[in-house]
Amino acid sequence: MRLQELNSQQVRELQQELGGLVVDGVMGPRTEARWKEWKKANNQAEPDLIGPGSVRLLLSDEEVMTRGEYDLALAPASKKDRDRYYRPLMAAMEECNIKGPARMGMFLAQLMHESGNLRYDEEIWGPTPIQRGYEGRRDLGNIKVGDGRRFRGRGLFQLTGRANYQNMGNMLGLPLVDNPELAREPVNSARIAAHYWRTRGLNEIADKNDIDAFRQVTRRINGGLIGLSDRLEHWKRIQAVLT
Repeated sequence: MRLQELNSQQVRELQQELGGLVVDGVMGPRTEARWKEWKKANNQAEPDLIGPGSVRLLLSDEEVMTRGEYDLALAPASKKDRDRYYRPLMAAMEECNIKGPARMGMFLAQLMHESGNLRYDEEIWGPTPIQRGYEGRRDLGNIKVGDGRRFRGRGLFQLTGRANYQNMGNMLGLPLVDNPELAREPVNSARIAAHYWRTRGLNEIADKNDIDAFRQVTRRINGGLIGLSDRLEHWKRIQAVLT
């Protein structure tokens, strides 16, 4: 919803969480400016809107891992990219119960590989022969001309295909089909990855915490075992930090 649609109680709660404001329940210029500053600082677009992802991030005051652990675990990523994704990932893992060394280790290892150490939030388009094959792929829901490129991989887990954008958009309350670029925003990208993980039963598989479980998780994310050695390197490093 838009800021001006909040009722007085909702504005009071927002003012309390943002801090540095008179808690009067009035959406005045100072409250609006403070909210926009917060959204900019947390890499969120559409400053006039307040949605569920923003609320979860704002209210998330207990991280599932410390910032120090996070920086060591995701050390191959640049500081800029780690900063960009820290709060969104903490909130998303909390939301989808990706907690504990076993679950977090496998989740973050897969995420680091899929995103190229947090560098890529959108598939680089050639198009390559494989990418040309996206066009008309009914298993991806690409039923309209141009769907292959329009619904190319985006986000930390490279969400791909009209059907997947539609399903994830419905799940998270995001208009991903109308605006596919929303999948690239850090909060949305982190939530998409975490919900993809949760809805495919990967928490339960990760709980086994062994190499067979890691291979099974890889197959469910990748469709095979492409990049397994790199994924394993990330897993070993992250496990060493968390255990």
